Amino acid sequence: METDRGDVIYQKQGGIWVYVAGTMTGTISPDQRPTGLGVNDTGFRFETTDGTQFYRWSGTVWTNLTPAAPPLDNLALLANASAGLTLSTSPQNIPGASLTLPRAGKYLVTGVFYFTLTAADAGATLVGQFSGNTSYVAALSDLISGGTTTVQVSATVTQQWVYTATAGQVVNLQAYKSSGSGSSSVAGNHTSIMALWVSP
Repeated sequence: METDRGDVIYQKQGGIWVYVAGTMTGTISPDQRPTGLGVNDTGFRFETTDGTQFYRWSGTVWTNLTPAAPPLDNLALLANASAGLTLSTSPQNIPGASLTLPRAGKYLVTGVFYFTLTAADAGATLVGQFSGNTSYVAALSDLISGGTTTVQVSATVTQQWVYTATAGQVVNLQAYKSSGSGSSSVAGNHTSIMALWVSP
């Protein structure tokens, strides 16, 4: 018996040194795996010094035994609006209804809007949309009045989008109205944005 290449154990069998046990450590860059191995070295193990890669000598070639990276867990993010927003005819960010997506990949984004349409905006369309940085991903015509209503109308509406993001991207819910001089709004309570990471 002898030790070689660190703590690797060889045994002399019938006049031939044969690998028995043990693991050699070293780097891959530069490649410190031993050269000149043959069939008598079958099973020889090599582990990188940072412990992230594992190799086994098959008798003819190195086989990478490094386990596959575990799949990423689903990631769910939620933000509730922090205040209401009186609507204008230009899209505005809804306060607090914003998320920073920490992981690149595909997300299912859900927007929940609690709209109130005032009588002075009769006939207007209240619109909720999702904004990824400066690019509007989608728009939704959410609530249309009866045209001549003289009462205030409130409703909760939802919309979903499939969105591919870069890591660290900020997304927002926005809202506006198509026309009118009233004080239609989206409420701070019951308005929220949710993003569920689906895949890379």
